[in-house]
Amino acid sequence: MYNTSDSLGSVDLIGTVGPVYGGGGYAYNLGRRQKSAAEGITYLMNNNWLDKQTRAVFVEFTTFNNQMNLYTVSFIIFEILPTGGLSTVYLCQKQVDSGFCLVDIHVSVFM
Repeated sequence: MYNTSDSLGSVDLIGTVGPVYGGGGYAYNLGRRQKSAAEGITYLMNNNWLDKQTRAVFVEFTTFNNQMNLYTVSFIIFEILPTGGLSTVYLCQKQVDSGFCLVDIHVSVFM
């Protein structure tokens, strides 16, 4: 079911090769455990969640390092290029002693 940006609490996103993506879309929560995530991915694959109409997939997750008392928020964008290739962008925001540090790494893969 389609969700609006208000119901998802999201904002517009700018892709690297595509247009500005509105904050709405189809969302699926994979849960907090590896088993539930694997089951969720299997469910999505079996139900053709991604198809020829898909232009981008956004993956967001948070990790916590207990030894360092450090949270890291990661955001990965997978954009499907008009040529059929794949462009990925990885954004990582981690908490450091002086506040937050933003790391932006861009990788493109052409098929």
